Amino acid sequence: MEKLNSMERFLILFERFIKKLEESGLSESDILEKSYLFCVGFYIKYKNDIDNIELANRDVVLSFMLTSYYCFINNIENRVVDSDKIRRMCSLLIHFILNNKTNSEKVFINEKRKYDRSILARSLKERNLNYMANYNKNT
Repeated sequence: MEKLNSMERFLILFERFIKKLEESGLSESDILEKSYLFCVGFYIKYKNDIDNIELANRDVVLSFMLTSYYCFINNIENRVVDSDKIRRMCSLLIHFILNNKTNSEKVFINEKRKYDRSILARSLKERNLNYMANYNKNT
C-alpha cells in the first residue's frame, strides 16, 4: 500500500471521526462543532506537510474560488452580489472540476499559455517602442 499524504490521511481519519460521532448519538450541531475542532487540530498539526503538497492547476483554481467565497463573501453587501447564486455556482463548479479533471486541467494550461504569450508580446512591444524612442532621440 502506498504511503498516504497528509490530505489522504485527513480524509480517512475525518470520515472515521464523523462516523464515531454519529454513532454516539450527538446532535448535528455538536457533530459540526467537534468536526470543525478536528479539522483545525489536524491542520495545525500537519500544516507544514499540507503546505508542501503540490496541487494540480485545477485544484489551485478550486482553492482560490472556495477561499474567495468562504472568506470574503460576507465582506460584500447583498445588494452588490447574490450570495445564494454565487454559493450555488461554487457548488456546481466543484462538481464540474471533480467530474472533468482532465478537461479542466487542459483548459487551465491552455488559458495560462495564452496569458503568458500576451504578457510576453506586450513586453516585447514595450521594449521595441523604448528602443525606437531612444534610437530616434540619439539620431
